[in-house]
Amino acid sequence: MRALVVGSSGFVGTWLVEYLRSVDDEVQLLPSGVDIRDGEVLREYFQQIQVDAVYHLAAQSHVGRSWSHPEETYMVNVIGTANVCEAVRSMSIPPKLLFVSSSEVYGRVTQGELPISEVQSLAPVSPYAASKAAAEEVVKQLFYGSSIPVVVARSFNHIGPGQGESFVASALAKRLVSAQMKGTDEIKVGNLKARRDFTDVRDVVRAYRSMVEKADSFEVFNVCSSSSLSVEQLANLMIKQLNIELKLIVSPELVRPLDVFEVVGSNAKVRSVTTWKPEIDIQSTIKDLLEYWRGHLLTS
Repeated sequence: MRALVVGSSGFVGTWLVEYLRSVDDEVQLLPSGVDIRDGEVLREYFQQIQVDAVYHLAAQSHVGRSWSHPEETYMVNVIGTANVCEAVRSMSIPPKLLFVSSSEVYGRVTQGELPISEVQSLAPVSPYAASKAAAEEVVKQLFYGSSIPVVVARSFNHIGPGQGESFVASALAKRLVSAQMKGTDEIKVGNLKARRDFTDVRDVVRAYRSMVEKADSFEVFNVCSSSSLSVEQLANLMIKQLNIELKLIVSPELVRPLDVFEVVGSNAKVRSVTTWKPEIDIQSTIKDLLEYWRGHLLTS
């Protein structure tokens, strides 16, 4: 399969490119300096290539940043996605499009609505979530207006080596490894009670390719593990692996303005339609994430 990865330099994009090449896909990357907010330049590039699938991962993906930079978030995530759609539409033989959305679009859900399925109504509570919900409508229009196959991946929390420290699991891992190296006996954390559905990034990218293989219309899939852990449980698993004693101190500046207590999804649809299922257990993911930060801190 010939694929173009938009957003290849990011955490997930890096793993996706590696995985696609490992299964002998021919992978192209968006040239350095091409901004998805520049529709004209984007179309010119797309019209020069022929691929079977476009994986659109480029985004302003941090929920916290979206509160302080809502305009940037909407420009990248909504207008940028509209530009990607128009670039795909302008190609002589338009390829399939996989758009990476987010479980954040579901927003506030009741305990009775868990695990969340793809038919759940959307109730975004942050600028980031709203931008992803709006972008879903943009890619839906690509299919209904042009019959170009589109897959929307509503990805829940994904973690693994290489993830930036602005995300909860990686931030915890870095602080804990740093505390161990310095002999510190406490670290600051955000909301410990929030429960999230974590999937290893290497499982996530396998899901993306499986969904693209099956795409022939418009489909929405959750990408998740169908189980949840609290941030406190996640931290304790890390502390146990590091074999240290350490106190977690909740710091107000690390708590989001609005937060959802529990987010856990159902992966029944993607498992039934494709051959995908999560394969990497959370203990292995944590081990690799801690080792990543140990190596990174030792060389920085």
